[in-house]
Amino acid sequence: MRKLTVLALALAMVLGFSVAANAERPLVLRLGHPMAPGNNVTVGYEKFKQLVEEKSHRKIRIQLFPNCQLGSDRVTTEAAQAGTLDLSSSSTPNLASFSKAYMAIDLPYVTSPVHQQALYKALDEGKLGEALREASRKIGLETLMFSEFGYRNFVAANKPLTDAKSLMNLKVRTTDSPVEVAVATELGMNPAPIAWGETYTALQQGTVDAEGNTFSLLNDAKHTEVLKYAVNSEHNYSMHVLLMNKKKWDSLTPEQQKILREAAKEANDWQRKESVVLEEKAWQAFRDRGIKIHMLTDAERAELKAKTRPAYEKFAKAVESFKDYTLKWYQSSWKVMNFVSAVLPSTFLGTLPIGMYLCWNGSLSPQDLVMCLILSLGIVGPLMNFTTYINETKAIEYAVHDVDELLHAEELPDAEKPVDIQSKDIQLQDVSFSYDKESGKQVLSHINLKIPEGNFTALVGPSGGGKSTIARLIARFWDVNDGKITIGGVDIRSMPLAQLADIVSFVTQDNFLFNCSIKENIRLGNPDATDEEVYAAAKAACCDEFIQKLDNGYDTMAGDAGNRLSGGEKQRISIARMILKNAPIVILDEATAFTDQENEEKIQQSIAALTKGKTLLVIAHRLSTIKNADQIIVLQNGQVENTGTHQQLLDGDSLYRDMWEAHIGAQNWSAGSGKGGN
Repeated sequence: MRKLTVLALALAMVLGFSVAANAERPLVLRLGHPMAPGNNVTVGYEKFKQLVEEKSHRKIRIQLFPNCQLGSDRVTTEAAQAGTLDLSSSSTPNLASFSKAYMAIDLPYVTSPVHQQALYKALDEGKLGEALREASRKIGLETLMFSEFGYRNFVAANKPLTDAKSLMNLKVRTTDSPVEVAVATELGMNPAPIAWGETYTALQQGTVDAEGNTFSLLNDAKHTEVLKYAVNSEHNYSMHVLLMNKKKWDSLTPEQQKILREAAKEANDWQRKESVVLEEKAWQAFRDRGIKIHMLTDAERAELKAKTRPAYEKFAKAVESFKDYTLKWYQSSWKVMNFVSAVLPSTFLGTLPIGMYLCWNGSLSPQDLVMCLILSLGIVGPLMNFTTYINETKAIEYAVHDVDELLHAEELPDAEKPVDIQSKDIQLQDVSFSYDKESGKQVLSHINLKIPEGNFTALVGPSGGGKSTIARLIARFWDVNDGKITIGGVDIRSMPLAQLADIVSFVTQDNFLFNCSIKENIRLGNPDATDEEVYAAAKAACCDEFIQKLDNGYDTMAGDAGNRLSGGEKQRISIARMILKNAPIVILDEATAFTDQENEEKIQQSIAALTKGKTLLVIAHRLSTIKNADQIIVLQNGQVENTGTHQQLLDGDSLYRDMWEAHIGAQNWSAGSGKGGN
């Protein structure tokens, strides 16, 4: 009888854990998202909060932090990964920066409104939704909702939008999504990745001319106060995905998980229907404000699709590659994961009956039985951590493999002795180049051109023509497949890489800053420079003003990859590096793409003065910045179409003339607005 009593007490003690858990205070979950009040995403999460609290009888409570209170959706997603937030919402373009799988949704014209119900079914019940959920788990997040966001349309502050041609040369705000940036580039626009919370001000000040977003969000965020023109391009579909910290999700009881799942499903269904109503109201609000909306004809929409097709094909291959990578990942870990999944539920189920049997036979004392039961519960935590270690081990394995490939990659041949270079003129002789030799697709085909010493040469032309490739080949990022590139008559392959790096200064539109002080980031251009020389270079690049406003001035840390600075500020830091380096050959690849108009003009004047007598090569979409070049080279489809001065090309080259007229049209509309911009 005594044994039965002790066993009953032991069982009651173990079961008491669940009773104690239920007696705890309500579970509070913090949800951060960047959407404006009244937006379809915002009302969806408000509905989710209401349903969760009703279904749980307020034992689970949701704290909402909307409207960028905690930062952009990129910031809130990082917070959810770290556990600072429990739940976050991010648009699929921003999630593409965390997982390539989300590029599938971000691709241009990957879906359209006529296929909306089929898309919902694929997300809720099909392989598409499961693939995205697995991708989220891999980055430490659990998916709860695929919230309807809508189709993005191009809008502009100052220039009428009618067709693909009207989009050319517009400086458009994008997210960090490589797909969005590529789509804008293919359309001849100048992409400027800017945080969502800064876009309204950027439109007001003319830092950007246009953006692509849903009418509903633009209206709710008051961007309609600045916008005047729109086109129903529907070039990109976007969702907002509600994500939860995976460890937090796994720590919930099955009942709590069930409540969250059911509330998310009901809120999602309700939100999708409500989105139709809110989008119709947004369209009407656009009309009431006098915003001119151009409705595309079938031919005009087909032209947009054709122009963005290269971006679609490029990133579709990346998504396919990511799918193969993910499958290999799971195939290599499923055995261990299944073993752990089988062991986890059996810890208590196996310990209790066996322990009771041993205790009944006298092989185990009641006290030892209680201890064994407690320890069997305690082993669950380490086993759960073990599943995390499996993933981390596989991540390390793949990382080691990638590093090994990098370490054993074929190196460019490097000459040992410096060569004597008499001049700094650059010549490309019958140059052909392909990024993928096996495909046979050439980016450059039998290019012949000369960049005279001390002259200002500009490369212009449609996106994908090979402008940036030429610049990178001159800096010898790669070697040409055929032909040769010479500096001062000397083949660049015959000079040491260090010598080439000393005479060429290269500034791109994608600039990398190290996580050290801004002063040291600038000093990378010339490690021997004094502080005074660093300050002088910063002033010439229009950096000094914003640097002085930072907490620690020039000693402020730039952050990982310069993430504490905006795109325009990072570009100006890179230009300051170039000025400090003082190399005889300067290459600028869209080096002022993210700067505002006022600072761009100042920087252009500084560059003109500081590069006088140097060999200057500039790649630009804004043709007004290069109209005074000594020679302008027009590239199309990897070949030189024409060469001449600005006036000569206006008179004799139809492609250049069309590009110039599109650019001047954008400028005239901007000037007519009275708000600046380009």
